[in-house]
Amino acid sequence: GEENVVIFGHTVESVRELRAKGYVSKTYYEQDPVLKQAIDALADGTFSGGNKDTFEPLVYDLLNKDYFCVLADFASYREAQKEVAKRYQDQTAWVESAILNTARLGTFSSDRSIRDYQTRIWKR
Repeated sequence: GEENVVIFGHTVESVRELRAKGYVSKTYYEQDPVLKQAIDALADGTFSGGNKDTFEPLVYDLLNKDYFCVLADFASYREAQKEVAKRYQDQTAWVESAILNTARLGTFSSDRSIRDYQTRIWKR
């Protein structure tokens, strides 16, 4: 149930609205210092042994295309992570939640999920 999951990010409808209004991912980068720090760390080679070329295509796409609105979801993701960290403090409840989530995944299929995303969100 809802008490065992932390959901973040835009809905299908809000992504459509973002795109209709002319989504510009770079705006999120410029306005969120934590997001800017993360993107800059990708760009400056922090995660690639100093090689600035490794993540250049990803950084370019995030700042100039970002078809999946990743940067628009970043603040929501950070809030979700805070909630996860808070829940993790109660280990008994955390383990119970993990077991319930795992047990209820019987109908989950990554192939089905990807097809669903393709048709409902990515429109491909």
